[in-house]
Amino acid sequence: MTFKGVSMERNVKSFVSQLKSKGLSIEYQQEEGTILTGEFAGRSECTIVVIPTKGNKKVWKVVALFPQKTSWYSLEQEYYTLKESYSEKYGNPESFEFFIEPYEEGDGNEMAAIAEDKCKYASFYTTPEGTIVLEICADQCVQVTYEDAINKAIHAKEKEASVSEDI
Repeated sequence: MTFKGVSMERNVKSFVSQLKSKGLSIEYQQEEGTILTGEFAGRSECTIVVIPTKGNKKVWKVVALFPQKTSWYSLEQEYYTLKESYSEKYGNPESFEFFIEPYEEGDGNEMAAIAEDKCKYASFYTTPEGTIVLEICADQCVQVTYEDAINKAIHAKEKEASVSEDI
């Protein structure tokens, strides 16, 4: 899996270094993850969260958060514009786009529905390299999550071993 053209099949330090060379700035860096800011997918002021496996520090997940929106129209437009771009590259996704009662699209309360986690807009792109999820999140922004298949499996094994060790 790649993010911004950088392979996720590398250790976190190398991955973050490559992202820095592409113009992103480090805002926070700890062993459990790194937060960067900058341009992504043609949009400025994005927040990028890089999450490594605990043991070998390989990147298994990257989350890109686009800037918050103040209106449903602009949020929905960003979601569908990005969905179109991702669909052109990765094919048709499995999508879920709906509101949960008492909310519905067009009632003027869409932003309240998002804040109450009653808006489910998500598109799932499955590739041999991993999974990409595009969604509207409760922070009233669009978020894209990349999960590398190989490193996700390593993460799951490390987590399972840690639980087993604890018990």
